[in-house]
Amino acid sequence: MEQSESDLEKGFASENMGSSSSPVSTEPQTQMDVYKACIYRHPLFPLLALLFEKCEQSTQGSTQTSASFDVDIENFVRS
Repeated sequence: MEQSESDLEKGFASENMGSSSSPVSTEPQTQMDVYKACIYRHPLFPLLALLFEKCEQSTQGSTQTSASFDVDIENFVRS
């Protein structure tokens, strides 16, 4: 069950951003929205999301090795 980095980013964004009541507002409503937007735009956010998902899987009993984390980090750095 492998998700692309953009899928993970979209998932985090949709879970955490919520829906806005204003029709077509591109301006963040609160300071918290500004912070969230900065985090989601950060170049390392996809890596953070990927590692977070792997940690979640590990705590739920899936066997993850430290080598698999290293491979994911190396692949991210290469891309």
